[in-house]
Amino acid sequence: MLYTELKQINTKRENLRWNAWGSLDSDFFYADKIGSLLTYVRHRLHLAEAITPSLRITDLRLPETRIKGANLSALQKIVGKNRVKNDLRERVLHSAGKSYFDVLRIRSNLLKSYTDAVIYPETENEIAKILKLAAQRDWAVIPFGGGSSVVGGVEAKAAGKKAVLTIDITRMNRLINVNSVNQTATFEAGIYGPDLETALGKHGYTLGHFPQSFEYSTLGGWVAARSAGQQSNRYGKIEDVIAALRMVTPRGLFETTHFPAGATGPDLNQVICGSEGTLGIITSVTVKIHPLPQERHYCGFLFPSFKAGLDFIRHANQTEFTFSTLRLSDEEETNQLQSFSRIINHKPDASLIARSRKFVKSSVENILLQANGLAGPKCIVVAGSDGEHSRSAIAALKKAAPQFKGMFAGTSVGKNWLKGRFNMPFLRNYLLEYGLGVDTMETAVPYDKCIEVHRAVLEAMEKQMPNSLRMCHASHSYHDGACLYFTIMFPIDSHAPVDQWLRLKNAVSDAILAHGGNISHHHGVGADHREHFKRQVGPVAWETLTALKKSLDPRGSLNPSKLMA
Repeated sequence: MLYTELKQINTKRENLRWNAWGSLDSDFFYADKIGSLLTYVRHRLHLAEAITPSLRITDLRLPETRIKGANLSALQKIVGKNRVKNDLRERVLHSAGKSYFDVLRIRSNLLKSYTDAVIYPETENEIAKILKLAAQRDWAVIPFGGGSSVVGGVEAKAAGKKAVLTIDITRMNRLINVNSVNQTATFEAGIYGPDLETALGKHGYTLGHFPQSFEYSTLGGWVAARSAGQQSNRYGKIEDVIAALRMVTPRGLFETTHFPAGATGPDLNQVICGSEGTLGIITSVTVKIHPLPQERHYCGFLFPSFKAGLDFIRHANQTEFTFSTLRLSDEEETNQLQSFSRIINHKPDASLIARSRKFVKSSVENILLQANGLAGPKCIVVAGSDGEHSRSAIAALKKAAPQFKGMFAGTSVGKNWLKGRFNMPFLRNYLLEYGLGVDTMETAVPYDKCIEVHRAVLEAMEKQMPNSLRMCHASHSYHDGACLYFTIMFPIDSHAPVDQWLRLKNAVSDAILAHGGNISHHHGVGADHREHFKRQVGPVAWETLTALKKSLDPRGSLNPSKLMA
């Protein structure tokens, strides 16, 4: 397989970290450099050393489960005793997602509500029976796949219901069929990203959908949250690759049929895509697939400013160059990436010859940067193209870069990005242990508003947290605009960490809407963005969405307090 950075992940529930990102047998690639990385961040933030370890899971104080006795027996009658769980670990693991806000509360015993039980169906018929029982008993039902939501999309909110039941669909994980004529494949929705790509690879195909959460997220979650992969310029966002789907609702089975196109009213696939488990539980999805590419080329470019880099990306999209990825980091993120790279690659025991070679290489690089007007602050672009035309695609980008005062920066930038593209979330696990918070916010913005939104969000971050590292990259791009993805690193307020985060989140969300961005490009709405989403769409659209919700879920059982629920 060409995508050699993909690896199989053990996603069995007992192997997943309940209080951090990822699985117990996976870690940050550069864990041996954590001490040096922490020293760098503390120096930038003028911080003394702090240690903030997570509580042990046995220290958490959960309310007694409300699903027991006859209620528990009723669930067990549907799926069997072994597929209904209400032990401590299962309840904690399934009560929140993996955002900074989620993990902060879980590891500090600040989460206010927990799921009462977790059930693992294996068929649509079982799901239908579970939803019927939940409606009869007045329970909230939370659909759960990989649990990687970063917007409160799987938080166990009861919203006035008598109990919370989480439906984990990861046992529904089969490849149903591959249609080589149509180049489509149908999967059960609980399949994880690596398993999906492995199954397709055996047939010579790829879906090409690689979000940063790829290793720990599922196909159903991608559809429910309207996900975007890192190579979406080549393969499309998830809504672009859906051909058909099946969803079990409290009213019955909702099924769409595969047609290449249609003029038969609203596209129902698009109605369900992004519904975040509020309308039903997605059980299978037919997707458009592609032959595995035989080659790919990834590299880097440097530009003197974020605006110059954005102009380059806009030109590449509007000139319709063929590429998979154009990822632009602003000046601060570029500086941070370069600093991290120096720390990670530092070898104190290197030989004299090795140090001499490194000095010569660095000197030559500095001369080239000065010659191209890039000796000061700069912005890096990771560019990549997959397929038989990938070499010519990169050549076209190299030819265009000088028009925007950019220069080619070699292939090591692309290779290093590919190597670590799914691994960076593990760094947060360590930072949290030492009093440092890391959060991300993102938005989709038309090109003519990108610079203004970039400025406004960074100013909002600075106002709320002056002592922080604030940065941004354009992660995805289109004919008419781009996704701006912001990251902030900051000292956690140990006395009021929840209030600290709420002030930051609201300030950033306000700035995004006020200056022309939408509330999310690919993370979704969930609970965290619900009120700002309501403001974004306006009262008529909001009433339309809530009417649809009421039609498919009359009792309001499904994922309450998320999206329009």
